[in-house]
Amino acid sequence: MVIGHSNASHRSARPPSSPFPLSPFTSMPRTISILGCGWVGLPLGRALAEDGHRVHGATTTPDKQAALEDAGIAPHVLHLTPDVESDRADDFFDADVLVFTVPPPRGVDDRVGFYKKQLRAALDAARAGGVRHVLYTGSTGVYPPRGRVVTEDRGGLRPYRRAPGGPLRTGARPGALSGRQEGAF
Repeated sequence: MVIGHSNASHRSARPPSSPFPLSPFTSMPRTISILGCGWVGLPLGRALAEDGHRVHGATTTPDKQAALEDAGIAPHVLHLTPDVESDRADDFFDADVLVFTVPPPRGVDDRVGFYKKQLRAALDAARAGGVRHVLYTGSTGVYPPRGRVVTEDRGGLRPYRRAPGGPLRTGARPGALSGRQEGAF
């Protein structure tokens, strides 16, 4: 499927215009690593693998490796302690795109500080591995604990307003995800 006003020979003569792996403007397969293959990462990885991309998936649960393989995903056991711990981290971070789907941790005193360290460790490993594009996903709340109803026009993080022209962008805001059923997004 071609969208837009260019022909296939012109598109193939230059690099893809979009870094997003599912762009209709490129049919070039990518190597995509998904850090966190839970209820968002697993179905995403399956869809990307079905589209012909080489997909690596990280999980903290060794028992989940078979499910990843069944979905067409090369499994990796990887922990963010907050440092990256894996026997095959170099292979995992040797990708065009890193998708970060790790939720904030539970059971730690400084959740925000720990999560920032986890994200920094993943970004450092991605940079060292040559990852060119990082897609950060969040399926949990982004609102501060105010003890009252928060609406979209009052509160919430809006990186596109806080850093216009900066490297952070809100690529899609489809709304809240409902339920914890795998693939329910």
